Amino acid sequence: MPTDDVQSDDVLAIVARVTNAGKLTEARKLLAYIGAAYRAAIRSRQDARSTADLRELRIRNNPARDVVAVDGGANARERALSVAKLRAYWRRIAEPAGQATAMLRFHLLIGAQRIEQLARLTADDFDRDNGTIRLRDGKGRRKAPRAHDVPLLPEAVEAMQAMAPQRVGPFLFTVTAGETGAVYSTVQHRMRKVAEAMEAAGELEKGMFTPGDLRRTVETRLAAAGVSVDVRARLQSHGLGGVQARHYDRHDYLAEKREALETLHRLLTADPGKVVNLRRKG
Repeated sequence: MPTDDVQSDDVLAIVARVTNAGKLTEARKLLAYIGAAYRAAIRSRQDARSTADLRELRIRNNPARDVVAVDGGANARERALSVAKLRAYWRRIAEPAGQATAMLRFHLLIGAQRIEQLARLTADDFDRDNGTIRLRDGKGRRKAPRAHDVPLLPEAVEAMQAMAPQRVGPFLFTVTAGETGAVYSTVQHRMRKVAEAMEAAGELEKGMFTPGDLRRTVETRLAAAGVSVDVRARLQSHGLGGVQARHYDRHDYLAEKREALETLHRLLTADPGKVVNLRRKG
């Protein structure tokens, strides 16, 4: 079907298949992606900076505009692992420190960044001199992704190298020696295997956790350790759409991000029988 012939009924039929399968969040995302694609194509007809390919489609209408939003797909999750469960997870991915768990170690040691951004990470995004990686955050209504620099602890560099000891491609977050970037389902599968082992050992109650749960856990535990809300937002790249952040604050926050990640590492590796003194941030 020609792109401009698609009607709202056609979009509804596509989204309904996913909704009827019980995947409400995915249905909500699918509708949003379709709508965004058509809006970009329509806008391209008045925007000289848009690509010629979009303009050539000559899109006039957005068939997703009149489709009712999917209810139940935007409910915020609440789960955050306790310190004991987080440490148990770390022990299982840190020992043995091999290639099979390197992806999970890297993901956690950089603050549980978004998987879709990590999947696009290449060798060109690794600044060896400064010990950082550059992610590109396209969330929100941005015309171009925002650069998001994340410091790497030595343990994170080791995990990054362990993912591809004999590299054949440019991707850093990978299970194919760099040929392709690892996607969410791959990360979730490996995380699920660790969670199953934790459950069998009595370290986790029944019920798996997701990369999103781990991301929430990192922020929750850093908050409890005294890391400020602003530094946590900078580390995980969220809530930075205000005028001050976009136009006035030019500080790179690398030192603060690195200190937050060091706090996280101390939390992961601390002896559970000892008190860890963490300096509270204002």
